[in-house]
Amino acid sequence: MQITQKLGKQILYSPKFQDIYWSRENGLFEKEYVFLQGNSLYERWKQDRDFTIFELGFGAGLNFLTTWKAWREGKYNSTLNYISTEAFPIPKSEIRDILLDFPELENLSSIWLNYYDDWSFGVHKFFFPKDHLHLTLWIGDALECLIQLPFLADAFFLDGFSPSKNPELWSKQIFTNLVKHVNGYASFSTYSVSNSVKTNAQEAGFTIFQTKGFGKKKSMLKGEIYSKNNFYESKKFLPIPSLVNKKNLEVTIIGTGLAGLNLGYFLLKRGIKAYFLDACSGVGENASCNPLGYFSAKLTKNPTIASRLSLLGVDFTSRMLSIWNEELGIEVGKDVGLFHVLNLEEIKDLQANVQAHNLPAGYLQITEKEVIFFGKKYFLKGVFIKKGGYFYPFKFCQYMYNFLKEKGVIFEWNSKVCKIENSDGWKLFDKSGNLLKQTQYLILCNSYHLNEFEITKEISIQKIRGQIAILDSQKYFFSNYIPILFEDTYLVGDEFQTILGATFNPKDQNLQVNLEHNILLLSRLKNYLQEINPLEGKNFPARVGFRANTKDRLPLLGCVPKVKDYKKFYQNNSFEPQVYENLYILSALGSKGIAYAPILAETLVSLLFEEPPALPLDIIEALHPARFILRDLKKGKF
Repeated sequence: MQITQKLGKQILYSPKFQDIYWSRENGLFEKEYVFLQGNSLYERWKQDRDFTIFELGFGAGLNFLTTWKAWREGKYNSTLNYISTEAFPIPKSEIRDILLDFPELENLSSIWLNYYDDWSFGVHKFFFPKDHLHLTLWIGDALECLIQLPFLADAFFLDGFSPSKNPELWSKQIFTNLVKHVNGYASFSTYSVSNSVKTNAQEAGFTIFQTKGFGKKKSMLKGEIYSKNNFYESKKFLPIPSLVNKKNLEVTIIGTGLAGLNLGYFLLKRGIKAYFLDACSGVGENASCNPLGYFSAKLTKNPTIASRLSLLGVDFTSRMLSIWNEELGIEVGKDVGLFHVLNLEEIKDLQANVQAHNLPAGYLQITEKEVIFFGKKYFLKGVFIKKGGYFYPFKFCQYMYNFLKEKGVIFEWNSKVCKIENSDGWKLFDKSGNLLKQTQYLILCNSYHLNEFEITKEISIQKIRGQIAILDSQKYFFSNYIPILFEDTYLVGDEFQTILGATFNPKDQNLQVNLEHNILLLSRLKNYLQEINPLEGKNFPARVGFRANTKDRLPLLGCVPKVKDYKKFYQNNSFEPQVYENLYILSALGSKGIAYAPILAETLVSLLFEEPPALPLDIIEALHPARFILRDLKKGKF
């Protein structure tokens, strides 16, 4: 269905709402007058501090692009966070044609169109590092966004369709929830002077002003409010990480796998140089450093925390790869899609899952793939999935380590932390009791080693052995970079090597390669590639790694609970959660580190800095390290 209709050059109409997107006189001038001047942004931006704008109604992105242009021309050193909601996103097939009408925005439009996609519902975060600009786009209901997305705003752009045509965006609930995202002072502006808008704004606590409108429009509305933020307080069902002081921070990270290095990267983007400690002698000795892997979303029959997390994670990783490939100076992965081998019944089930998750048309395509394996040609039937691709974990870790080190980030190798103590900050000790480091903030990214600390020993975590086989692509198989998924195994390769993986052995703690497991991996392909000989597996090199999983297979993200205090203060489903100050966890990514690590690291850093995170609150709470304790308390297990 076509979302928009052009009524003339620069005039865009919504058949659904029977309203135009902007003024017939001049859309760009209107945006600049009503929203940038209406919120006194040029004067306020000169204060040289990070600034956050929240917009209701992204539309064709004209407010965003106009704001970006003004921000870029001002050459501000601080960071601009731009948050917007859109329940009915304009398809990519329409948006390019719309933006062609605005040559003044051509440079920025071309950059934006490289990111533009037909998105799934949820949070989508974009980075424009050269301009110190972050865009957080919420696809879905605006009120849900205000309830589910932690952030603090300085200005609100109220730009939905007319209140008479689109009353949901101007409701009392909207204004009440806007106020919850204010910390100190915030303003709003809008073209509307509807009596319902005035009443709802005033009842929420805004002081309103009616001023001259744009062009022929007689008047417009502005508002301001002085209010202490209460969003974080009202949402502490499970405490959200936050920093009291965001300047001159001292953050130490234990672990240099995908989780730790992603955290170091996103902290550095906020001007914080983390300090790393690792028991290894260098990069590449942990489970994060397989030579090659793939990332894809796992869809369930109905949307779950896990399926939504995997969708948003894959989407986020895909965007970050284009940034990293440029910043690191080498390709560490690419969003090329993947091929999933399925029969007709399985394809129908997957199509139903895609529909249940409200994914855009074109997310998957029924097709065939020709492969040559061990010299034999096969035709595989299944689907091509648009989102996903390949990733080089070891190469990423190696080059990200060099990148961070060149920026002044310190790494201490052969530093096994055996004890952490909460005393005047956090003190970290080795096995002999020698002090390794004292730090203000501590983040644990050390996989299953979490349970080795007294403070975290009761957090549920499992150590899972996995083995991959490594094939010579030129001799055995080359998948042309597009990963191939089977029922219980996968193949992903480049012109040099192909990875066949992976086993899952929670009871096997043997670090040595087991060639029988190579045979097992090959035997899993027998139903699809009938002429292969699984015994060939003994001829392939392999790699063993141990990954960390939780009981519910979801990662750990957030504050570390004081387990005894949780039990002590819990009464009748009501208690004040008790957590350690300035101690956080990002761990237990299982086999999904490529899809999970970037989005979880960005989410944790965003929460610490009270910026809009890359995940909604219900997912963040579902990943909280205290969740298992809380479940047991509710079941009366203690």
